[in-house]
Amino acid sequence: MKRGYLTAAYKHHIYAEQAVCLSLSFKYKGDHTPISIVVDKKNYIYIQHKNYTRFFDQVIILPDENLYDFIGKLYSALQTPYEDTIYFDSDCLLISHAAELNTALSVLDFCVPGEDLKTGVYAGKNIPEWLTKLNLLYIPIFNAGVFRFNHKGKKVVEEALGIMHQADAHQLPKADGGLNEQVALGIAMSKNNIHAIPFENDYHFSFYNANSHLVLDLKQGICKFTKEQIHREPYIFHYTPLYHAGFYYSRSRRLLMTEINKLRKAFDIEPTEFFKPKLRDHLALIKNGKFFKDTR
Repeated sequence: MKRGYLTAAYKHHIYAEQAVCLSLSFKYKGDHTPISIVVDKKNYIYIQHKNYTRFFDQVIILPDENLYDFIGKLYSALQTPYEDTIYFDSDCLLISHAAELNTALSVLDFCVPGEDLKTGVYAGKNIPEWLTKLNLLYIPIFNAGVFRFNHKGKKVVEEALGIMHQADAHQLPKADGGLNEQVALGIAMSKNNIHAIPFENDYHFSFYNANSHLVLDLKQGICKFTKEQIHREPYIFHYTPLYHAGFYYSRSRRLLMTEINKLRKAFDIEPTEFFKPKLRDHLALIKNGKFFKDTR
C-alpha cells in the first residue's frame, strides 16, 4: 500500500472512541485514504465489542509493554502497514483541506510543521548549551500530534525510539505523560539534517494554550481560536486538552462534544463523552472557580 493514515489507542477506551471520531472526520469530508489503528489487547476487545473495526482498514495489536506513555506512539508508528504514512494522535479531527494537507506533508522524507530553534529556552533547557552537549546545530520544535514519514523517513522514528530509551544521555525532558517524544523526534531529525516545515498555512494546531473560546462546526469545515495571541484556523484540530476532566464544564468542551456527537450521529453510532470529573477533579475545579461555570 502507498499513502495511509495511522493512529493509536491504548490504556483507556476513551482513546478508542477518539480514534473512531478521527476516522469518521476524514470519511465525513470524503477523504477515503486507508486508515489503520494500533491498539493494546484491552482496546482491541473494546472496538470489537462496539463494532468499530469497520471504521479502520487494519487493526494492529501490540503488547502492553510497548504501549505506555508517549513512547507507545513511536512503537505504534513503526507498525505502519503503509509505504507512506501520516500519523495522527487519536484526539485530532479533520476540519478541511485534506488534499492540501497531504501535499504539504510530502516535501521531505519526514515532515512535521514547526520551527527550528538555536536559541532561547525550551522545556526548561537552555537551547545553546543543550545543543552543544548533543553536538547538534538546531532542534526542531513542534506538536507531534501529526507527522508524516515514508520508508526513508521511518529512520527518524526508529532513532527517536532509541533516544527515548537513552533519555539521560540525551537530557530528554519529561512531558505530562512520560518522556517527551516530540523532543526525541526533534533530536533524531536534527541528527539527520531534517528541518521542520514552516507553518505557511494552519495545517495543525492544538487547543493547548488557547486564548479564546473555540468556534467549531465540522459540517461547515470551521475551526477557529486564538492561540498564544495568534488567530488560528487549522486543517487538523488537535483538541487536547479539552477531553480532560478539568475542562468538563468549559464552553469549548461542550461545543466539542456537541460537534463530535453530530459527527457520530451522521454515521449512526451512539454519542460519547470524554473523561468526566471524579471527586478529586471536582475539588480542583471548585478550588479554581471552574465548577459548573467555566469561561474557557
